[in-house]
Amino acid sequence: MLTVTVKSHKEFFTPHTPNQRLFLQLSAAPNWGTAQHRPDLSIVFVIDTSGSMRDRATSRSGPKLTKLELVMQSVEGVLDSAGLQDGDRLALVSFDDETRVNVPFVPASRRARLRAAVHSLNQYSGGTLMGAGMLEAYELLKQESGSQRVILLTDGETMDADLVEEMGRKLHDLQVPVTAIGVGEFNEAILTGVADQTQGRVLDVVAGEVDPQSPSIAVGQLPEAILDEVRQAQREVVTDMALTCRTVKGVTVNRITRVAPQQNEVDVTGRPYLLGNAAHGEETTFIVECTLPERPSNRMRLAQLGLTYQVPGADYRGEADPVDVVVEYTTDQARLAELDHGVLQWVQQRNVEGIIKRAAAEANSDPAAAAKTLRLAQNLTQKLGNSNMTKVLDKALDELQTNKTISLGTAKTMRMGSKTQTLRATESDALPSSEEIRKLTGA
Repeated sequence: MLTVTVKSHKEFFTPHTPNQRLFLQLSAAPNWGTAQHRPDLSIVFVIDTSGSMRDRATSRSGPKLTKLELVMQSVEGVLDSAGLQDGDRLALVSFDDETRVNVPFVPASRRARLRAAVHSLNQYSGGTLMGAGMLEAYELLKQESGSQRVILLTDGETMDADLVEEMGRKLHDLQVPVTAIGVGEFNEAILTGVADQTQGRVLDVVAGEVDPQSPSIAVGQLPEAILDEVRQAQREVVTDMALTCRTVKGVTVNRITRVAPQQNEVDVTGRPYLLGNAAHGEETTFIVECTLPERPSNRMRLAQLGLTYQVPGADYRGEADPVDVVVEYTTDQARLAELDHGVLQWVQQRNVEGIIKRAAAEANSDPAAAAKTLRLAQNLTQKLGNSNMTKVLDKALDELQTNKTISLGTAKTMRMGSKTQTLRATESDALPSSEEIRKLTGA
């Protein structure tokens, strides 16, 4: 049902040396047979109906739609989609300074009822209690099965940020991804945090008459973007992946990052590690970062990895064959220099996000340091062949040179792009040398 592969960035390590790092690439791909078991969907739309959603969203040359009207139009597009099946279920929750379940989960075939609920959204207004809206969605989803998803649409800050974080944890425990869609100016940190917690993703919708830099999208692209999220949920035939990592004494798991198809941090404070879903037609890839204990020259098994998962469309719960992680401590310098560049490409791609965050933080206080940091990130994206991110970084460097700072919009696009503009790793002569890789990644 699910093909799982594990590679390490190197097999040989220096003896009697503490705190060496091991990077493991774990990839999961549903096989052809699994792809035939398309699960029933349970999708809840959680929509911000606060006063600011009445602001105009579209350009002067097009229809004069508010942000809320645009969102309503986009959700109606999902209702009209031919991709929905009789077993799919949809629900609608709205929030301002109050929350309401406009329609609980009903079959997608109940289009008239769902459409009426969408049309009712214009009557509400007030503040922004996003966490309370997420709580309503969570209570609805606890009773559902199949492939589940929250599609959250908002344009601003929230008055209950602590509850947002709490609900992100609860949805994480349910293994329900949140697609967090920000329209215009929104709290990027909150939405990104929710997406990371739940193995979801963030979409940045730029309001007004602009041609936004990828990965941001224009308001006119929102209907298709939401449909794409529904299609992605349909492709996620494997759900509830959970990783166990049984290690020998002294081995610690420091960090797990999903690096494809988008980048998310995995919570490593609980056991097992909840990895989310996998879609057919693509590999879902993670980097597991470990610290190794000091050992004498020897060959040894450091860990055993196990992965459980569900295929809801086939009512099947499976377990991949366990994988042993074996390394050798040796003084052979030729072997110590052997590296798997494919794994290290993923490590570098993961590290771009941290480098970009550092540059954005440096921009206001030390433009010269920010420019140096951005050039490092730019160098990595060029060597990785990530042209979209290279263009974003080019723009940021131009702004630094001209204005001695980076605009809020460009900084947001940089940070979000580092999470969504990921590429499948390939062997390449353009990779840095082994020494450069060690300096950049600490490997």
